[in-house]
Formats: sequence, C-alpha cells, structure tokens
Amino acid sequence: MSSLNVMTSDADLVAASLAGDRQAFRLIVERYQRLLCSLAFSATGGITQSEDIAQETFIEAWSQLANLHEPEKLRPWLCGILRFKVSRFHRAAGREPVRRADPLDEAAEVPSADEAIPDQAVQEEEQALMWSALERVPEIYREPLILYYREHRSIEHVAVDLDLTEDAVKQRLSRGRKVLQEQVLAFVEGALARSTPGKVFTMATLASLPTLVAPPSAQAAVVGAGAGMVAKGGTLAKTTVIATAIASWSGVINALLILRSNLDQSRTPRERRAVVRITIGAFVGVFGYLGALWLLRAGAWQWWDHRVAFAVAAQVLAVGFLAMAPVTLLRVLRTQRALRSSERRAHPELFRAERDQVGSAAGEYRSRLTLLGVPLVHWRFAAPDEGQPPVVGWFAGGDRAYGLVFAWGGVAVAPISVGAV
Repeated sequence: MSSLNVMTSDADLVAASLAGDRQAFRLIVERYQRLLCSLAFSATGGITQSEDIAQETFIEAWSQLANLHEPEKLRPWLCGILRFKVSRFHRAAGREPVRRADPLDEAAEVPSADEAIPDQAVQEEEQALMWSALERVPEIYREPLILYYREHRSIEHVAVDLDLTEDAVKQRLSRGRKVLQEQVLAFVEGALARSTPGKVFTMATLASLPTLVAPPSAQAAVVGAGAGMVAKGGTLAKTTVIATAIASWSGVINALLILRSNLDQSRTPRERRAVVRITIGAFVGVFGYLGALWLLRAGAWQWWDHRVAFAVAAQVLAVGFLAMAPVTLLRVLRTQRALRSSERRAHPELFRAERDQVGSAAGEYRSRLTLLGVPLVHWRFAAPDEGQPPVVGWFAGGDRAYGLVFAWGGVAVAPISVGAV
C-alpha cells in the first residue's frame, strides 16, 4: 500500500495494523526486530533462542494489539512482552543463560579458514566464542553493548531504545568494554554485527502470524474515525463489529418483514405503489450511505496525509445520517397514515373488512392483563389512519411502538427493540 510509505509514527502503524493491514505490521517488525533480538540475545546468550523469543513476541503483539491503549508507547510495550517471555524461558530451562562456549583460553584452537568446515559450523563456533566473552559482562552493561555494536546505532539511538540518558549509555559502554578483554573486543564487535537479524527474520515472523487473529477493526470501522481513534478504540471496535453485523442483518430482515406486512395491509394500488417506492428509497439511502463511508475510508488510505479531513467528513456523514433517518421515517409514516385516510374516503368499498375498521379488535390487539396500568401486550396489525395514537405496552408492535420490555415496528422504542429506528 503506497500510503504506508509516508507513515512514520508508531501510532500510525498500530492503527493500520488494527485495521488488518499486515504490511503495516511488517514495518513494525522491521523497525523493532533488531532491538528485540538484541535484548533477547543479551538475556539468553543464544542467537537461535533470542530470535525465537523475539518472533514469539511479535506474534503475541499481533494478537494483542487491540489491548495497546497508548500506541505511541509501542516500543516499551513490545519490550515488556519480550522480557516476560525471557523470564518464562529461564524458568522453563531451569538455569541461567546458556553456557555452551569453550573457555576463552581455548579460542586459539578454532580451526583455520583453510579447513573444509561448513559455514554453519564456523558461524556456530563464532557465536559460542562471542557469548563466552559477553557472558562475563553484567547485563546492565551487556544490553547497551550489544545494541551499540549489533545494530550499528548511535549512542543517541541506544539511549532511546533503553530509556536512558546518553551519559548513562556512554558510561555503561565504557564499563562494558573494560570488562571485555582487549584481545577479544574486536572479535565480539564483528560477531555481533554479523549476527543481526535481517529480511529472513521479518518474512518468517510475518509468515507465522495467525491468519484470523488480526484485530478486525477494518470491518467494524467503516466510519474510519482516524488512525488514533482506531488504535485507542481497538477493544471497543471488536464489540462494535459484532453489534454492527447483528444490527445490519436485523435491519435488513426487519425491512423485508415490514415490506411484506405493509403490502398485506395495502388495500389500493396507490397504497401498494407507495409501499414499494418507500422501501426502495430506504434501501437506496442506506446502501448509498454505506457506500459513501467506504469511499471516504478508501480515500483516507489513498491520501494518507489528508486522513484527518476524511475522518471528519465520515463523522459528519454519520451524524447527518443518524439525525435525518428518524426525521425521514416519521415523515414517511405520517404520509402513509394520510394516504390510508385519503384512500378510505375515496374507496370505502375496499375497507369493509372488520380488521380495516378504525379501532377494530381484529386489527389491533390489546391484552386485558395489565401491569402498572400498561397492557402486557399491545399490537396493531392494520395500517393506521390519521389521528391514531402509537401502540404502547410491555410488549408492543406497530408503525409506532413503545414497549417497556420489547417493541417492533417502524419506530420501535424499548430496552429490546427491532425496527427501522
């Protein structure tokens, strides 16, 4: 994605990762793989073990990213996960960092380059010798030493990575070098530089990420409320995804039920045409709204520098839709009631059935059982005329239904409600 090229902050990358973008998480891995591998190596003494622990850290971070409430603190959060895994590694091993190296005084016995030894064996021997030297350095000095030489970083960068002052880093580097014997310092520097993780580690980490564990904010946040809002609302977004899916499907099902019900209640061709017209208009309006939100979100990714403007536009659109929907629906319901009264006067012969009589028990059910003066069930089956009040009950249903427990209809107001609004 081209927009990722302009992302520089951790918060931006976290937001994109929360939206399901693996390329953004790849940049996070590339940004911090050396730091995590170096810290893990300083604690374990093994290149393989350190890279395994760092990879596990990234995998867990991918699955737990929605729990990071302050995306700008991504680095210390990753380091915290890593140190926990290092601690668990030592408890599982039941011992201190590996001691698999020969004593330094046996370093001279390393075979010469003229001997036909596989490169991997030479590399393993080099790493063993390197750790036998580094193991003598206290961890407080070893971490900055490894970061400084392994990542080719400046003192300033090491200070940022370890949350230290530059003077503290200089002091620890100086003391670390003194612990290392002069004759092995150059060897350790070179070995550290050659052991740093590269693209192979990045690709292996990404390949290990669970396919469906990514925070599903991309599906929930159609509104796309900006990178920071997505990152900070990761946990809420997960809940919103489920709620949005349920609300969307219930809305579609409810609209189809209302369409069928209204067609059954229509008595004249004019009423039926009005029902179809209103239903089509509602579907066009809703899907047009969702399409506009999708375009705004796509535009935010395409023109990342203007993402705030796109986010604001999406919020304005959402607020406008939420404000206009009930107003439009109430106007439509008034129009339908007026149309029913007009058609009743123009074609009285079509409204002779008992259920079509205003106030008829066949067209409206009100239970005799009441609670606190409110009918337990109040349901209107027939289309209402002008002047008829809304339906009110503990369980209510109609074009305008107000329920103390449950309501169903065009406008449904209740603790549990299913309706257009």
